[in-house]
Amino acid sequence: MKFSITSLLLAGLASTAASAPAPDGPAAATAGDTVEAAASKKFFLVVQSSDARVTGLCVNPYHTGAGTSTNQIQQCGPAPPKQYNFNKQKFKLNYLGYGSGDDKTKSSLRADPGLPYSSWGDLSMDAADPGTEFTYSKDTGFLQKGAADGLGFIACRWSHAGGWQLFALGDQNAPILASCAKVKLLKGCYNTDPNCVNNTF
Repeated sequence: MKFSITSLLLAGLASTAASAPAPDGPAAATAGDTVEAAASKKFFLVVQSSDARVTGLCVNPYHTGAGTSTNQIQQCGPAPPKQYNFNKQKFKLNYLGYGSGDDKTKSSLRADPGLPYSSWGDLSMDAADPGTEFTYSKDTGFLQKGAADGLGFIACRWSHAGGWQLFALGDQNAPILASCAKVKLLKGCYNTDPNCVNNTF
């Protein structure tokens, strides 16, 4: 049976359209602890602050062992990797860096509010951790739900060999020390991405 060039092209386009996922749409669910791919678009995490020491820096994992990480705040570089997504139905901020290909282990960020007598706690990204629930808007950035509802984050420079690290506030009256800064944690994007303004959306 013979096909015209036009019919072959149209058939090829139709099969491509049928097999390609919709931009930023949900993908097929996977079993076990694999990440819900495309729960939302991928992004990097960028810090905004009135403190010039930290504003515009990016949050990256700081590996502390097999499948365990805290975080560090560094220069973003020209093209920071998009290694996070946000499942707004489950309120989970996911780190996508554990595993490879289709075998990625879910890691939701945990914002520990700290002990009752402390003012803040760690922000960690451990493999298979169900993590903390967050809300997000571009005005406020990511905020915790629950025990430390809406308190946000500070960046402090006293760990990781004097590097900056992000901590979750657990007390609205926490003092901001000279080695720290109050920050917002925002979804980062490349300015060539749709709806990206000043590297955030």
